[in-house]
Amino acid sequence: MFKNVRQVQTTTLPERVGSYYIGRDIASKLIGRFFLQKTVNKPDTWQLAPFVQPVSNVDDLLAKPVYDYDDFDIHFATTVYTTCFTVPEGKRWRLIYLDKGSSLAATTVRIDITGARQSKVPIAGGSAAALNLPALNFLLPPGTRIMLQNTNNAGDTGVRLMIGYQEEDVY
Repeated sequence: MFKNVRQVQTTTLPERVGSYYIGRDIASKLIGRFFLQKTVNKPDTWQLAPFVQPVSNVDDLLAKPVYDYDDFDIHFATTVYTTCFTVPEGKRWRLIYLDKGSSLAATTVRIDITGARQSKVPIAGGSAAALNLPALNFLLPPGTRIMLQNTNNAGDTGVRLMIGYQEEDVY
């Protein structure tokens, strides 16, 4: 079907790209992320096109949302949070949906981002009512935990937390 088409070999980028220098580690990440390959005809200069080109985010086109849920026992002391979901090492999540079932006592949903500066971001504060947040857009790095605050109420042994996220590799 494709006669006379030459096979293109993958290559590594040079340390100097255009007028800018980049490290080999960044070059290898770009090659892996975008499957960069050597082109057959390399232009000598870059030109600005005399027209407007519509663009689309390929990551969004290829993203497949994942939905996960579980029932959590949060009847312990209120000063403690229960970890419900953790972003795996080598992955990054874009949290797009969160749904907390009702509880007998007030509870808070918190995102616990670890790293050089630990951040604790409350998403939904102190309510026993069910909570539905369908239009979130939180970018969560590896190791981030999504947690529920414990209620100290013996009846809160099965509070449901459902999340929707898009997962991608960290480069």
